[in-house]
Parts: sequence; C-alpha cells; structure tokens
Amino acid sequence: MDAPLIYAIGDIHGCYEKLLALVAKVRGHAGPRPFHAIFLGDYVDRGPDSRRVVELVRRLTAGADLHAKWSALRGNHEAMMIAALRGDHADKWLSNGGKETTASYGESKTEMIEHAQWLEERPTMIRTQNHCFVHAGCSPQYSLEQQPESVLLWVRGWEKENHNFKKHIVYGHTPNKEPLLLRYSSGLDTGACYGGPLTCGVFKADSARGPIEILQAP
Repeated sequence: MDAPLIYAIGDIHGCYEKLLALVAKVRGHAGPRPFHAIFLGDYVDRGPDSRRVVELVRRLTAGADLHAKWSALRGNHEAMMIAALRGDHADKWLSNGGKETTASYGESKTEMIEHAQWLEERPTMIRTQNHCFVHAGCSPQYSLEQQPESVLLWVRGWEKENHNFKKHIVYGHTPNKEPLLLRYSSGLDTGACYGGPLTCGVFKADSARGPIEILQAP
C-alpha cells in the first residue's frame, strides 16, 4: 500500500477563487487515497475575500470525511486580526491588509468576531512522523518542542542556516516567486495575494524529504 499523502497549502490571504481551485486539485490528485491536508495559516488580509476563505477552511476542517483530514494552523495575520478586534494595535492590522478583511465582512461584525475566536483556537505547529508544519518557521536556538509562538508566527530568514531539526520543516509566511525547497525545509508561500499562484506541496508521510510534487492554482 502506498504511504499516505500530506498536502501543505501556503498563504491564501483572501484569495478565495484560488483556494477553491487548489482544493479541487488536491482532491483530484489524491483520488481514492487517504490524505491529510494542512493549511499553513494567513487566511485573511490583503486579498478580496477573507470571509469566504475562513468559511471554507472552517468547513473543511470540521468535515467528517474518513478519507480526508483537513487541519489549519494560525498565522501572524490571524494573530494581528485577533489582537485588533480586542483593541490592541488595530492600526497595525488595518495597514497590513486588515482593511480588505473588514470590507469582506461588510456589516457582519459578529461573524468576524466569531471567525477570529475560531482562528485563535488553531494550533501554531502540527508535527507528524517526519514533518513539522508551522506558519513562519523555526529557530535553531530552540528544540521543536520549545519554539516560542513569536518565532512560529513571525520569524524570517531562519531557513538560510538550513538547520536539521530531525523533521522536515514546512512553512509559508515569506513569499517567493517559486517554492523554496531546501534539504531540511520547504517554503510554500508564493504570493497568491500579489498575483502569484497559490501553492501546495505534496509530501509522503513516511519520508522526511521535501515535496514529491507541487500543485498550484494560478
């Protein structure tokens, strides 16, 4: 029997149509095989339809499909949204894409607060046998078990050290024109909200290597 597949989806940032297309590609690629799909965070801000993105991600993760499991991490833009709705650094959020998010909810402030509460409950790390999924990355100053939340949500440039954490690190957060695929890590943010594709890496659960394939929604 083939090893189960893990699909990791990079930063969506309100790009609902690209998300729909990529979810369809994931399902088509997996076919009858069981799989685990993991969203790497940053569902909101900058793009035009954060509300529908969160709705879809929430619906997928709540599904009872025995064939597919969907999980969602929390990203730094969710953290800014959560803080802003509590009255903390609202200007910072609004100037970093929060205006677009607010517009997508229109008059539905109650729904936005409900979504923020759900997003706050999302984990900042998901570890499997051979991989570790986070939003921004990991610092070699800490073990995987001791990574501070501030690192998991905000760190940049850490991958240049190409540190071996004994698990392959899969992350988003830092946009690149192409997926950044290194020996010990895979960066999957390709700037969907800036006109780039929304990217998904396909990983074999029984291997600590990088993706065996890349799926994209242009």
